[in-house]
Amino acid sequence: MMTIRPPKPEDIPQMRALLEQLGYAVTEADLRARLAAQAPEDCVLVAAEGPRLLGVMALHRATILHIGPVARIMTLVVDEAARSGGVGRRLVEAGADWARAAGCATLELTSGKQRLRAHAFYEGIGFVAQGLRLHLAL
Repeated sequence: MMTIRPPKPEDIPQMRALLEQLGYAVTEADLRARLAAQAPEDCVLVAAEGPRLLGVMALHRATILHIGPVARIMTLVVDEAARSGGVGRRLVEAGADWARAAGCATLELTSGKQRLRAHAFYEGIGFVAQGLRLHLAL
């Protein structure tokens, strides 16, 4: 039975492995430090079946002056072996519940242009493509 819950310290090796599936190299020490530094406007959730992690999601709440509070999915990854099995949908639903409770009326995300399968998933659950994301490396 799949559960959605906050991560535990013992989940960190599996979280690192999940992020690596999307090409994000992060150390367990970095993950541990980032989870410890989590602010009240942040939320990290994992999808688990017993001790096995099926997915991980991180969200952030921000106030946008012309819109109001918005929740942004910062990270969402589902284990390759569990994709198309409802894990991503359950994580997004749990994230939407958190966002509503945090006073947000919008849930948004960014996604790499190459992730066409992810885009189809997001659009299939109701996300609408808008705008353009730009960034400046510091």
